[in-house]
Amino acid sequence: MSNLYYYFVSSLPMIHFGDKPPMSIEDFLRNCQRLLSRDDYACIEKLLTKSNPNYIPKNAFYHKCVKFEHCFRTELTCFRADRAGKDPMDFVSERECNPFIIDVIAQAAEEENLLEAERILDRYKWQVLDDLLQGHHLDFECILVYGLKLQILERHNKINSLEGEKKYKELRKKHIKEELVGLI
Repeated sequence: MSNLYYYFVSSLPMIHFGDKPPMSIEDFLRNCQRLLSRDDYACIEKLLTKSNPNYIPKNAFYHKCVKFEHCFRTELTCFRADRAGKDPMDFVSERECNPFIIDVIAQAAEEENLLEAERILDRYKWQVLDDLLQGHHLDFECILVYGLKLQILERHNKINSLEGEKKYKELRKKHIKEELVGLI
């Protein structure tokens, strides 16, 4: 059974897709370190920072989240390889994923606006996290999902910053040049 964190979970600010993050990942992790058990903190730290490669959490929910992310990245890699006319299996070792992931990736690829394509992908990830959280209330799994959602919000906040806008314009120019070269 998962540890319950009534006060910590209920003290976390509500977040919704598209919101500005109410705190940084670093602040969130500081609170987690202070309020979670040692094992739970090590688990969430590994999930959010990919640190401590030798530590393998015993939390089944953690492994569900990692498996979903792996499947998502595998399908994204395969989709991009297919589009580039390459064999996807040159880039991945296994492929056993949810067809919904493939549909969402295809939907995002149809979007001309690269930022909107990213939103489509992240909105899907957000929904999967909500689905995984079914039946969990005020427990450690709620904190794991909160941290992952906070990462999504923080990433979009960076994308929407001045620096993010500059990088987007650079990528867009490169993308347009590649399209023009492909037409010649």
